[in-house]
Amino acid sequence: MPGGIPVDRHWVLVLQNGTVLIDWGNQLYQDVDTGVFLELEENLMAQSAPEEMLKVLKQRSIIVDWDDRVVYFNYLPERPSKPID
Repeated sequence: MPGGIPVDRHWVLVLQNGTVLIDWGNQLYQDVDTGVFLELEENLMAQSAPEEMLKVLKQRSIIVDWDDRVVYFNYLPERPSKPID
C-alpha cells in the first residue's frame, strides 16, 4: 500500500474547466491544487478523475499513487469543522 492520505477514488472529481476536486459530501468540496474548501451545488457537472488526470497529478506530486479504489494524496489541509456549542 502506498503512503499518503487515502481518499476513495469516486470522491475525486474533475469539473468541465479541468479543476480537480474532492467531494467531502454535504456540498463541501476541496480543490486539490490549492487545498481551498468550497461550498458548491450538489448537482455539479463533474466526472470521476480519469487515469490521464491521475497521471498528471502524480507528475505534479499532488498524489503519491492510486489504484482502482483509492487515490493517495501527498498532503491535504484539515477539513473545516464547526465548533460544538
